[in-house]
Amino acid sequence: ALKSLNGIHDKLEDVIAEQAEAQAAEGDDTANSVERLVMIVALAALVAALGLAFLVVRSVTRPVAALGGRLRSLNEEDLSGLTAALESVAEGDLTHDVTPVTEPVEVKSRDELGTLSETFNAMLGRTQRSIGAYNEMREQLGSLIGEVSATAGTVSSASQQMASTSDE
Repeated sequence: ALKSLNGIHDKLEDVIAEQAEAQAAEGDDTANSVERLVMIVALAALVAALGLAFLVVRSVTRPVAALGGRLRSLNEEDLSGLTAALESVAEGDLTHDVTPVTEPVEVKSRDELGTLSETFNAMLGRTQRSIGAYNEMREQLGSLIGEVSATAGTVSSASQQMASTSDE
């Protein structure tokens, strides 16, 4: 009877060991599946974060680049042209015409970049009005000089007639 009990005990031990091994293998499979799932979710989150970061950076750099380009144009084209023209007038040259070329920045937001763009557009408007006033002043001075020249010619002619009349 003891041998029979030992045999049952050995069989029971074998069954328990097999079940333990099966459960351990099933646990390993579950752990591997969970590990793969965590890796996939982490990779998807990384891709989503990179995409979001790209969009955020792009939404900031595009308006900044556009504003930077317009600022360079304002400085290198409009303001440089106006400065050169005013220096020419100071030297007596009224032939230097100035044409504004810088375009306003499209304001798409109400954040700091939008406010900066609005300020740039206001500065650009003032610069363009200054260029217009310069061109108008140049034309008026040209006309005035022409009138003075014509009047001086008339006075000279009249003086010569008076001189020739007094000689007679």
